[in-house]
Amino acid sequence: MPSTHREHENDRQLLLAQLDGWRKKPNAGTFPNQALVDYVKLVGKHFLPVSLLMTLQEARLAIPNCVGDPVEREVLLRFLNIILDKRDNRYDYISYIALPLLGADPQTLTPNHSEGATRTRIALLVGDALIFETGAALGLRPELPLMRPGFNLLQKRLRHGLRMIRSMRPDSARVISDNLQVNPAVVHKQLIDFLDIASMADRSWLSMTVLPVYVVHDEYLFIRVLQSFESLFAFLALDAEDCIQALNLGDVSRAIGNLSSAADMFLKVLPLFSLLATLQRDAFTTFREYTEGASAIQSVNYKTFESICGTPSLERLHSPSFTSVPPVQARVLEGRPTIQGTVDAIRGSGTLNEIQDMQLSDSLARLEEVHQRWKRTHYSLALRMLGDTTGTGYTEGTPYLKSVINNRLFRQVG
Repeated sequence: MPSTHREHENDRQLLLAQLDGWRKKPNAGTFPNQALVDYVKLVGKHFLPVSLLMTLQEARLAIPNCVGDPVEREVLLRFLNIILDKRDNRYDYISYIALPLLGADPQTLTPNHSEGATRTRIALLVGDALIFETGAALGLRPELPLMRPGFNLLQKRLRHGLRMIRSMRPDSARVISDNLQVNPAVVHKQLIDFLDIASMADRSWLSMTVLPVYVVHDEYLFIRVLQSFESLFAFLALDAEDCIQALNLGDVSRAIGNLSSAADMFLKVLPLFSLLATLQRDAFTTFREYTEGASAIQSVNYKTFESICGTPSLERLHSPSFTSVPPVQARVLEGRPTIQGTVDAIRGSGTLNEIQDMQLSDSLARLEEVHQRWKRTHYSLALRMLGDTTGTGYTEGTPYLKSVINNRLFRQVG
């Protein structure tokens, strides 16, 4: 049952008082971000009271003229847009996982999608999820109290998560022990130490990017895993763009390196599905009721990566797969350059020697195979969690995933 807010009335009143004080002296650097995040986690974004939403709308109007540098004002505006997405009737997958704030550089607001930064970001996201898991088990995290996992499931979740962190950041072994019988108290401290030493220049986005729709415990992990996948796809899209540039410059070795890096990252991130598989099905279906309108089919990063690899078929381009991401669809229709098209052109020019051609074919085939494996794993997990029910973004759900398994990145290359 949705929260009645009665048990958190004092928290609401305190937050409203803080917001009222802020509106009297609006400063982007003093907005009560953490207090607002804490309250969202106590009641769920779907159930924020109207009085609070109206106050936040008024606060948002004050941002253009408030004190603070432009970066602080932009961050605050993005943050409030995400909080108010349902109120504004703009709620979707991008706002659900707080993508406009994820890993934003404090100076440019442009996420760093290099391989090293991506590995660190995924390690931080998973690490933060496990800090929540262990903190909840130790009685330190009152938020999202419903349907918490038992000890055995927690152990399984921690093992998968820690394995993921070590894969992304091998240096984490210095502070995170490799023990099959993980002790929540020990892991909690080790993860806090790890986040301290692995921190990027600014980790403030971590606390602002879990804004669950309800108060079911497992939604925290769900959001962090989705954000990790989005970090992967942002890297893959950038890597694919660089591959095209390398091919156009005649640097085939660099292009092959790009393709290998993409395949390697895909493989290293695949274990995220094992972590995601620890979600309790009843918990998932409970909070999923309030995520209608948000679906991974709206992932701009994934579709960007796919469309840079090869031009989608007309049928796919005009299906919900791409009509759900209009900016990506528009770039394809404008004639976006692709790896597939660039390879075809180079082969047609006769500038590739036999060894380069063979190595390029092998690299393309390996990335294709890893991508197919990713899709099959995704489908299997979705089928287990959802059965044949429809998706949350007004999509067909698992039937859709099954229908696109055979779609290829490089249909005309080989």
